[in-house]
Amino acid sequence: MFGPCFARGLFFMITPLQPEFVSDVTELIADSIPDDALDLVRKALVSRIVDEMPSDIMLKLTKSTDDFEFAELVLNAHYKERPMVDLIIDSFQLVGAEQTADLLDSLNIQQENGIPEANPS
Repeated sequence: MFGPCFARGLFFMITPLQPEFVSDVTELIADSIPDDALDLVRKALVSRIVDEMPSDIMLKLTKSTDDFEFAELVLNAHYKERPMVDLIIDSFQLVGAEQTADLLDSLNIQQENGIPEANPS
């Protein structure tokens, strides 16, 4: 669907036809996120997951179909206690691998050398 595995910025995209790579790729992505960017990444991914959340799931989570702020609060608290790789995997499954990678790239996370990975120049 997305083509073969290829690098784009800091994050990778995979094809749904290659599930054996999901674990390796999601661990690589999680390991690539600097500690000082974990909150930013968590909030961005949770926000996207909530945006994509079906109303029946939102109702179960918040007892309302439109309480997006509370849903984000609940999920942020949940994922703060979990390893980042869990959130990456869930985002791949719920939002999509390509959309997750694009969102992470758009955050322009700084590498240790200070150069944003999304801008290789």
